[in-house]
Amino acid sequence: MSFERQSLRHCWLLLKWLLFSFLANAQQSSDSSVRQLSASLRQSPASLPEGYVRTRIDPDSRLFNGREYIRNGIYAKGFPFFEWDSLQTGSLTYDGILYPEIAMEYNLVSDELIIHNFAGDALISLVPEKITSFSIGGYHFRYVAPAPPAAAPNLPETGFYEELYATPRIALLARRKKMLIFPSTQEEQPKYVRIDRYFLLIDDNAYSIHNENELMAVLKDKKDPLKKFIRKNKLSFKRQHFENSLIQTTIYYHEIKQ
Repeated sequence: MSFERQSLRHCWLLLKWLLFSFLANAQQSSDSSVRQLSASLRQSPASLPEGYVRTRIDPDSRLFNGREYIRNGIYAKGFPFFEWDSLQTGSLTYDGILYPEIAMEYNLVSDELIIHNFAGDALISLVPEKITSFSIGGYHFRYVAPAPPAAAPNLPETGFYEELYATPRIALLARRKKMLIFPSTQEEQPKYVRIDRYFLLIDDNAYSIHNENELMAVLKDKKDPLKKFIRKNKLSFKRQHFENSLIQTTIYYHEIKQ
């Protein structure tokens, strides 16, 4: 065999080896990517990469099946929404699917959760019965549909409640509402007024709590240690401190009940 033919043969073998190595590495890289994606799919939706979650939301998604929402044009002090007068990014469980990054706002007057439509050029109000829960700005709300009155006569009305404290047996919920109050004179401006109501859920019963006496009546089996706890920590059940004191007392009650 001539020197030229031998060199050509060696070059051809080297080229085949390089091509084989490239294809093998590409296949290995592809398999690795598939394994990583498969592993991520086994995780909760909240841990998936942002890009992946966004690609799963398409125009036909079950998320976009609410009705069109139009803001009212009333000029008033304040706004009807919870905490912010604009959409805020939060997480939402809707129709059994968790959406970890959705812009939303919660209307306290109409008890509606509002999001953009898929195109982002309009607002829609989601079907409340399909909402399991949502979180926004560190606040967590869940949808409550009361049992028949015969089962629990004090159960709250249907709607969204903020979870202030929750365990399998005990939960403290807040019902946040706003009302648009119109003044008696034309010189004054209408304004939104917020009203908060609190409910303590123990096992299958719910109790409306307005003051310290009602709380002690519900938690009467631990009344004495709770009274000592309240005095020691200088808790006040006056309006501006009521919610915080209610939370602390409920947490302590659960601790000493275990």
